[in-house]
This record gives sequence, C-alpha cells and structure tokens, in this order.
Amino acid sequence: MSKPLIGKIVLALSLALSLVVLSSISLADSAKEWTVLVYLNGHNSLDSFSKMNIDGMSQVGSDANVNIIVQWASIANGKTKRLYITKGGFDVVEEMAPADMGDYNTLVDFAKWAAAKYPAKKYMVDVWNHGSGWHLQDINVGFHVNDISYDDTTGHKITTEQLGVALGQIAQATGQKVELYASDACLMAMGEVAGEMTNSVKYFGGSQETEPGEGWPYQTFLGRLAAKPTMNGGDLAVALSEEYQKSYSGGVYGNKEVTFSAWDLSKMDRFYAAVRALATELKGLDANQLKSAFTAIDQTQAFALYDYKDLADYTNNLKAANVRVGDHALGEVTASMKELLLSVNVTDTYARAHGISVWLPSSKDDLTTYSDRYANLTFNKQTGWLDFLKLAVQ
Repeated sequence: MSKPLIGKIVLALSLALSLVVLSSISLADSAKEWTVLVYLNGHNSLDSFSKMNIDGMSQVGSDANVNIIVQWASIANGKTKRLYITKGGFDVVEEMAPADMGDYNTLVDFAKWAAAKYPAKKYMVDVWNHGSGWHLQDINVGFHVNDISYDDTTGHKITTEQLGVALGQIAQATGQKVELYASDACLMAMGEVAGEMTNSVKYFGGSQETEPGEGWPYQTFLGRLAAKPTMNGGDLAVALSEEYQKSYSGGVYGNKEVTFSAWDLSKMDRFYAAVRALATELKGLDANQLKSAFTAIDQTQAFALYDYKDLADYTNNLKAANVRVGDHALGEVTASMKELLLSVNVTDTYARAHGISVWLPSSKDDLTTYSDRYANLTFNKQTGWLDFLKLAVQ
C-alpha cells in the first residue's frame, strides 16, 4: 500500500473519530439537568384529576434546565398523547392510538422515546394511577386496583415484579440508574416494592397509605426543582415528600390525612441484613412467644390494606410485649431505617407511621393466597421474612 493512500486512510479515520467526539460533546451540551417523566394513566376512575395535575405542572413548566414530559392516556377522550409541559400550558408532541398503560413495555417505550428526544443528566420516573402496593387489592372499593397502573380499557396492570423489570430496562437504555422513581399512587412505600428496583434506581418515594384523588402538588414540588435544578434525586424526593404533606395540611389541597417518605436505595443492603437478623430471631421463638409476636401484628399501624403494616411500629410493639428478641436486632432495624429514609412526612392520624411498610398478614387465608408469589420477591429472598410469617401467622 502506498504512503499517500495510507495517509488518506489515517486522515479519514481521524476525521471520523473527531466527528464522534464532537457528536458526544454536542449531546452532553444539549442534555438538561433533569427530565421528569410522568406516566399518567387516566384509563380509570382517576381520569377527572389528570388534567388538573397537568395544569399544576404547567404552573412551573419546562425550562432551560428541566424537561417535564407526560404520556397522558385519557379514558374521556379516548386518546394517548405525549406532552411537553410549558409554562402556562403544553405542546402535544405526539398523538397516538389508545396505549395499553397496564403493559410495562408501554412505560419502557415512553421512557426510551423521551430520553432520546429530551436527554438529561438525571431522570425521574413517576407512575400516576391507582396503586395497591405489592399485590392486588382484594377489597371492594367500586373500581379496579391491581398492583399499579391498572388499565380499565384492557384489564392489564403493571405488577411489582414488572415495574422492577421496566426500570431496569430504562436504566439500561439511558446508561445510568434512574435518579428517582416515585409513585403518584396509593400504598407503594413498601420494602417489597422498593426491593424490585434497588439495582436500577438511586432514590425512591411513595405513600404508605392511600392518596387522595388530587395526588401530588406538582406546582410546588416542581417549583422547588426549577429553583434548584442541580439538586440530586434524594433532594428532589425530600422536596416531594415535604410538599405532599404540606399540600394536605392546609395547603393547596386543604386538610386530609396523608403519609409520604423518601428513600436512599443505596442503603438497602444494611436494611435487608437488619430485617434478616430480626426474622432469624423471631423464627427461633417458642410457641408462646410466637403467639405474642403474632398478637403484635394486630396491634401495629395498618393502612387501607390491613396486611400492610408499618415495620418500625411492629418492632416497637414487639419490644412492648416483651417478645424475646435481642435489643441489638431491634436496634439495628431502627438504625438501618434511619439511614435508609431521607424524609418521612405524615399528618397527625399517622403519627405511628415511620415510612416503610412490609407485608404482615394476620390470617392464614391471606398467607396462603399470596405466599407463593411473595417467596419470589427480592425483599423476601434477601430477608427470609416469609419463613417467619409461616411460623407466626395463626
């Protein structure tokens, strides 16, 4: 090969490499601090609140640092739209046939599309809908609630396990962990829910209890993000938790009883280890002590689903009942929760809610109904919690 030809090849490769580098720099320069993704499933009885929440977002709107992007499925108008929220309104970027919002692949597709079109250094994913924690809601409430994002038009929902898969795929697509995942939905602040996304999400937010129909105060917590766009996911989770409580404590939504908590999922390993140690000690109790541990379940702060109970309150009740569990085991659960939780914001009715719910069924029927599925959840695999429940539940 002649020297002139070699020179031309080297020059061509150098130019190509320069274009790749320039392209990467251009993409980095175009990326904003945040893209907030709201997966707004109005294919259900909450649809009447969807436009209200979009209007709340538009009081802040996207700016030079923050993209606010919504996939809005409305049962009223029969359409699914992708919106870019602006100050005072929104632009319809794409209009589609009605999407199946109960399919986790739809959530993944939305996030991939948004990340490609509106790149950012950090991403927040917000699933807006009815929620029922890690399992279906088996009480008659007059509407469908299964796991999260139940779609009345298809009968599908996103299970806790599928939510974890979806967030894993979103993290892979964006090349980074999701900075913040939070549910604008009921009953989702559970160890079992957070456990499914620990490897793909940095920070987590949710309510232990049901949420009022109005949901989050988008205008106030997004306002705090706009004022400090350099905040990380933990800061934003805390802002959301604080503003949520304020909004129902004489704020924009009046006065209602609510809970919300913000978590740092990088601290889950210590929490798992503490719960595992507690479960091990509880499994070693004799029959009478196991009966006392079971009685303590009924005395523990419960929520709309009575088998979802506050973990810290349960440990307090174990201690009050003189159940023979070592102070170190109980203290380590408390210490690990203090490290894991960034913020816990509750109103007066929920003074015994400490930010983390776990499954504590108080009947054999509930245990039998859900135990096979529970056995495969990450939280149980990490803690052995089900082994204790099988011994204790009478």
